[in-house]
Amino acid sequence: MAYGIQKDNIPKPESPSIMDVGCLEISKCIEEENFSLYLVRYEKSIEQPKMLRFFEDAYLYLDEGDAYLEIIREGVSFDSKISSERCIKIFKNDAVKINFKTSSKIFLFISKNLLNKELFKEIESLKVNGNKKPNSLEPSQLFDTREKYWGKIQSIFSEEKMAGKIMYIDKGSCGSLEYHLNKYESYYLDKGNVAVGLRIGRAQNISVTVNEGHSFNMFPGLMHCRIGIEKCRIVEISTQDEDSDSYLVEDGNSYNHEVNI
Repeated sequence: MAYGIQKDNIPKPESPSIMDVGCLEISKCIEEENFSLYLVRYEKSIEQPKMLRFFEDAYLYLDEGDAYLEIIREGVSFDSKISSERCIKIFKNDAVKINFKTSSKIFLFISKNLLNKELFKEIESLKVNGNKKPNSLEPSQLFDTREKYWGKIQSIFSEEKMAGKIMYIDKGSCGSLEYHLNKYESYYLDKGNVAVGLRIGRAQNISVTVNEGHSFNMFPGLMHCRIGIEKCRIVEISTQDEDSDSYLVEDGNSYNHEVNI
């Protein structure tokens, strides 16, 4: 009789699908039941994107570059200057025009399953009520940065439905083996390679290698840890992040999970 989570039930790393919207290259990095993560790249050119009409709430995190946002929300115009490592929330039905200053890289975190759906479409313009000077929206900074024995973790945002983080994993490090009862989480490997250590069945240790440009999705109850094959950078999207929902199985300060590459 089989006990616990079996190897056949473990998710496999996935590669993103890529589409072009004008001068933007958009990678659909993660599309899960609870959330989606898009990576948007702009390579400096004469062309600038048209206005984008959003169909869902999203967090726009400018990872690299500089940009100027024009946002029309319920007929009211806003503007925002945004630079690298800054985040701004976009609401459902907002129309947004991104005027890029340089080649740029954006992560869009969405608390919806966008499988077979689109996050936005290009439009020419949207009516603004009145001719007032645009209101200003101030982007938020990383609200929490913590040094860890395995690297560093930066929190971009955290709300009731969803949270976004960036993790830097040192080569050769091993984090704690833990699990969650409620939290769904997914990793996108932005740089480097990582092994996700898992404990399944009758306390069997295995690992799954996730290469740069690929994603890995986890579900509640799956024991996991992160092992740096190379120095790497992970973008994490998850449902609500609560310390009370993290259960430590092995302390990474003294634990070494075998890697099967």
